[in-house]
Amino acid sequence: MCHVAKKGPMDMTDALPTYEIAVRPRGERACVRVLELRGDQTLHDVHRAILGAFGLDEGRAFTFYLSGELDDPESAYTGSPAGPTTRWPARLDGLDLAVGMPIAYVYDRGTVRHFELEPRAIGAADPRQSYPRLVAAEGALAPEPTWEEMCAPLPTPPESATPPEELCAAFAARFGPWFFGEAPTHDLDADGALALRLVEACPDLDHIARLGMVTDSDPVAWLESVAHALVRDGRFDEAVAIRRGLLAAIGLLVDRVGLARTLAAAGRGREALGVLDEATVSRPLDADLVAVTRSQVLASLGEHAEAERIARALLSRRWLGGTVRQRAVALLEQLLLASGREDEARRLSAAEAQRRRERTEPAAPERQSGPRAARRGRVPRKRRARRRT
Repeated sequence: MCHVAKKGPMDMTDALPTYEIAVRPRGERACVRVLELRGDQTLHDVHRAILGAFGLDEGRAFTFYLSGELDDPESAYTGSPAGPTTRWPARLDGLDLAVGMPIAYVYDRGTVRHFELEPRAIGAADPRQSYPRLVAAEGALAPEPTWEEMCAPLPTPPESATPPEELCAAFAARFGPWFFGEAPTHDLDADGALALRLVEACPDLDHIARLGMVTDSDPVAWLESVAHALVRDGRFDEAVAIRRGLLAAIGLLVDRVGLARTLAAAGRGREALGVLDEATVSRPLDADLVAVTRSQVLASLGEHAEAERIARALLSRRWLGGTVRQRAVALLEQLLLASGREDEARRLSAAEAQRRRERTEPAAPERQSGPRAARRGRVPRKRRARRRT
């Protein structure tokens, strides 16, 4: 007779993966903690390991965003000292973690701290080790800002950066009605001309910031709105000039992407690809944004096969979320419909709707167990009325 030996608790770790995760406070590149956790441990265990590694106290709440995008409800795992409040399970070996995958973590203990997580390696559990464990630590965590520091005003741009008074007055007169909804649509002749004057008079961020301070407004939001309206009206040259001005003055990746999308809408797709080729990508999320924009530009050039390949590659990642996912889904649906694959487009749309429902439903309350819960669940018998004697 052959007897199969039963595995003990320590032997079970042989089949479990481990995840080495680098954790950095946002904006503090010299400070990092590298943690290693076992696959059967959860995001709640990651949360506690982060607190221990950085010497932080238990907070009121915390949230992981597995897409890496803050405030992305579809990839959010939220918890508190009492336990998780998110519906889906959070065992690490069930989350499709990959090396280089961006994860955002927000910790709230009165003041909110943001951390950036990145899996560095996936290995096999050592039954002799206990997990989670701290693998490496560099740098010290900056102290929490005081209330006075948080309320301190931002550095003031020099007065020499103030645009001409006449231009500031003209912009204030146009911004107010637009912002408060009194004039939700733009007068493209007047606003287009004013926007071109503004980007010429504001060659850098100091000038734009000074314009916002003097007029108590958000010049960037207004300029982007005017550019969108010009594109919808087919006035591409003016929209491109505004986008180029924003990129020159601010230089963020979103400004570069906005210029590329505007050039593609104007039928200048090759020029748009050149603008994307010059992008400086420092984070995985930046690479995703450039990739989905590239696929949109390629589609506008008629290179549908390559555009579809990029969109499908992005959507194959379980935790892709936010704006990038929305754009990739919209593009893929458009390509499927254009090629006569209506059934596949409908299946994609239905799958995305189901995915959103599953990710955003609140956690179900945990059921109580034990004799008390069983007694609570019983239907009480009706008491017989006593006969009066």
